[in-house]
Amino acid sequence: MRNKDYKSNTFRITMSNGEVFPDPNLLNNIESLIDFIEITIFNWESHVEQVNRNIKGLGEHEKAIVLFEKRHVNIYTKTLFDICTYYISCYEAIKQLDYQLNQINKTTRAKKEKDEFDYVLYEKVLYLRDRSFIHQNSTKEKNLANKRIAMNWTPTMSGKIGEPISCNSYKFGILKSWIKINDEKIVHDKDFEIHDLNSFAQDMKSQLQSKFERSIAFYINIKKKSELAVNTEYKDIHKYLTNSKNIRTSINT
Repeated sequence: MRNKDYKSNTFRITMSNGEVFPDPNLLNNIESLIDFIEITIFNWESHVEQVNRNIKGLGEHEKAIVLFEKRHVNIYTKTLFDICTYYISCYEAIKQLDYQLNQINKTTRAKKEKDEFDYVLYEKVLYLRDRSFIHQNSTKEKNLANKRIAMNWTPTMSGKIGEPISCNSYKFGILKSWIKINDEKIVHDKDFEIHDLNSFAQDMKSQLQSKFERSIAFYINIKKKSELAVNTEYKDIHKYLTNSKNIRTSINT
């Protein structure tokens, strides 16, 4: 991460309600959630290597039988849902961090970088995370075609002509785009197809890292704007910040 030095010479402000901004636990939790995604990707890659070794030399039909064994399918689905859950949790944590930084920035008025987060990917992951557990919130999805596809956790499998099938051939959410209910054709209107789990997961991790780095860059800009450098006297920033009615006269370094 380009701003790893944010943990050195940091400052935190105690707000009037007793909260400490930015919350150090929040910062640590964001890093942990990104690490959880990385660990899950590593475990999936290790599983893929093991399975590919086991099916090496088998015919395509025999490979398909092994790959569709319930334990292998469950590992694939669990990996997908775990990463989606970590991603959404991490996004919400970064959103909370940005809120805390914006509260501090009411005084300092530092600039932040342009937000280039992929919100199309976010909506797709959110839908996967929420609707794939549709039994918990089935009333939230009115389109029955969407519901039926999202609730089908069994992946399909396809690959390029001439290439052997493997764990990388799993496809999620690839079903016909409509269903008929009482002779009425209902078309699904959500995209939650996953063609390459590893690539999809790497995109999620990369987006979170970039968003977190943007927040940290903003945090560092606030520090600079507040003139809280290594050799700056704390009394100067203390006097400056206490002009805000939202902030107590308490600065934690």
